[in-house]
Amino acid sequence: MVGVESMTAIRFTPSESSMLDNVDVIASETQILADMSHAIRRQLNAISGMAHLLETTELTDEQAGYVRAITVSSQALNALISDSLELSKIDAGGLTINRTEFQLREVIGMAAPSAAATALAPLHPGQAFAISAETNSAAKDHQSVAHGQRVELVVNFTNDLPDHVIGDAGRLRQVVAILASNAIQVSPEGGDVVVRLFADELSESHCRLHVSVRDSSSGIHADKVEHVFDAFQVLGPWQERALIGPGLGLPLVKRIVNAIGGEVWCESQLGFGSTFHFVVTLDLAPATVDFESDAARETLAGR
Repeated sequence: MVGVESMTAIRFTPSESSMLDNVDVIASETQILADMSHAIRRQLNAISGMAHLLETTELTDEQAGYVRAITVSSQALNALISDSLELSKIDAGGLTINRTEFQLREVIGMAAPSAAATALAPLHPGQAFAISAETNSAAKDHQSVAHGQRVELVVNFTNDLPDHVIGDAGRLRQVVAILASNAIQVSPEGGDVVVRLFADELSESHCRLHVSVRDSSSGIHADKVEHVFDAFQVLGPWQERALIGPGLGLPLVKRIVNAIGGEVWCESQLGFGSTFHFVVTLDLAPATVDFESDAARETLAGR
């Protein structure tokens, strides 16, 4: 008996073949970028380590300023590498969305103060950065450092926000942290940054969360607002002077918000600063639906 080998040919149309080639190219580029980033980070860690050791020695004020500049620039470059990697992963379809239950006020509300304190702590130690966390009535002040100037950061919640929701807490925290950090760095001495969290829509099953971040910069010209989420855009003279400079933070914000099913936009007027908004729908946690339902009914009845 003669054996017969069965073979099935799979044929792709030109457009399908081109699509597969593009997927392979994106995956290859993402891996190359990851490998390069790892190598660059090793050198950055060495530079940061040496700068930290220098800080422990006797330095003049001028020398200490040089060391701080090295530290800040290293951190900025590290952040740029991280953002580049994340953007490439998102473009390659590699963004993972993790839906878990979390406390909205605790997780998102503290993202702005913690990000500001962590990102800007190396700058001009000893000078004041005031954080005022408000829940409509009570206010608590903290002291930290923000580019050597006194800037007030206000985090405001409305009373109708649910306590426990279901969504990607890490991604939401990341978006708020990027927007707040950018706002702080472009705001002048004596300025303020206001982060507001409120419900655009509240039902018995979900909350449409609206977050806005307002800075005290000189604003963005009308013809540049539409490009605000493009990479490496210089939006105004205040950004040229800012520590972050044009980068990938805002493009990353747009990609993340879109990936989790939300919307993001910017409103700005020259001389009056800018406000960045994003909205995202979160499910109410099952254990808290009963507690939130009365508030939801009242909200809906008033519309």
